[in-house]
Formats: sequence, structure tokens, C-alpha cells
Amino acid sequence: RALSMLVNKGLDAELICVGGPVTRDDKVYVKELKNYIKEKGLNRKVKFVGPISNTESVKYFQKADVFVHSSETGSLDKVVLESMACGTPVVTSNDSAVPILSKFNSNCVFIKNDEKDLARKVAYFYGLKDDMHNLQERLREEVVTNHNIVDLINRVSSHIKE
Repeated sequence: RALSMLVNKGLDAELICVGGPVTRDDKVYVKELKNYIKEKGLNRKVKFVGPISNTESVKYFQKADVFVHSSETGSLDKVVLESMACGTPVVTSNDSAVPILSKFNSNCVFIKNDEKDLARKVAYFYGLKDDMHNLQERLREEVVTNHNIVDLINRVSSHIKE
């Protein structure tokens, strides 16, 4: 729905969906999504890539203007950190990612289930020119400094020892 709003505002936006359905509910959702895309005439604006390897994901992050993340897992999804490590701005509604991303730019966070807010946030990044490089560097630095594997192993080890 947010993509439809962006296209209707004249933005040359497209959506690339990477990954595939796992559960039966996921498969039903993808079918509903494809029907919606067809109804709204967005077929040329949406591409379903399917499942890919971790190494392949880098090229998608690097080519993207914005990574939209609306998963509600209850934990910080590593895909958010992977996007940030590639310097790709993230727009998320995930509670676990909000404290990290909101310190960079309030437009990195959208209200859950609010397609209008999501469309506004994505449109903001389409218009961001001068500060984009600065934001990309800060996002990558956050991951390198605070979410690297060595520190993660040390934190997990500490909790286990306790």
C-alpha cells in the first residue's frame, strides 16, 4: 500500500521482495500480496526475487535506496544490521531496532501497520541527497563498533558465565 502511495505521488519507486514464504500462512499472504499488486497495477513496480544466500544479499542492500523492515520477531533481526553494514538506510517498525535506528534519523522508524507513515518515511530518503553519505557512514560505523561478532561472543559468554 505504501508503494502504491509513492507511485501515485509520482516517485519512481519500486519494491524488490527478497526471500520466500516458509509457512502455510506465509504462502497465503504472498498470494494475497500478488493479487493486491495486480489489482493496483503495480506489476512493473514489484519484483519477487525468492530466497537467496547471505553473500547474494549484499548486492541487494548495496543497490537499494532504502531497506524496509516490518518484521515483528521481538528481537533485533540480523538483516537490519546487514543492511546498515552495507550503508543502506533502514525504515523499520520493529521494536528492537527502534532504539538503534532512531538515534540516526527519526525517519528510520515508522508506526506499525501505518502505510501512510511508511510512505512518508521512504519518500524522505528519496529526497535526501546531501546528507545521505554521512548517514550511510554512521549506520555502518554503528554495526562495526557495537554489533560485531567478537563483542557478541563476549556478551553471550558473559551471560552464560553468570
